[in-house]
Amino acid sequence: MLGPWSPLRIRIFRALWIAGLVSNIGTFMHIASAAWTMTTLSDSPTLVGLVQTAWAVPGFLLALYAGAFADMVDRRRLISAASFLALVIAAALAILQWSGGLTAELLILGTFLESVALTLSAPAFMAITPELVDTERLPQAIGLDAVSRNIAQSIGPAFAGAIIAAINPGAVFALNAISFVGI
Repeated sequence: MLGPWSPLRIRIFRALWIAGLVSNIGTFMHIASAAWTMTTLSDSPTLVGLVQTAWAVPGFLLALYAGAFADMVDRRRLISAASFLALVIAAALAILQWSGGLTAELLILGTFLESVALTLSAPAFMAITPELVDTERLPQAIGLDAVSRNIAQSIGPAFAGAIIAAINPGAVFALNAISFVGI
């Protein structure tokens, strides 16, 4: 019987798992930082709520289509292209925040577009796991993917809060951009 960490012995799975963990941490940092940033751009609770809506809507609207799309294209290219797009968007948000050019509308738009990119790549990311590990290790690999997401969801917002307090929200957006480099 193989242990729960056995898929990490496979180099390509380990590399993708670590890159995914780092990217997911950056993504959850972005979500927390975007909400905080909106409170500095506007006193409107509606706009703060729209940041979360902008993040969630692509998942509701595109998830089914994203799965079909991921089955029709090269998964590795889709993951790379979506990660590059998310990197560019996060970097643009960082630059806009640092330069004082970030508006509520641009924050909502950037958050929405990053969510679209990641929603389109999520099914490909999940579907690539069986290509990287043997069937004997597949249950453990799927479990590790869930562990990665849960770790990121737990610590990403905390990291964002610490970085916002120590530096500013632009640093969080910049680190989120960097988090996509490994993918």
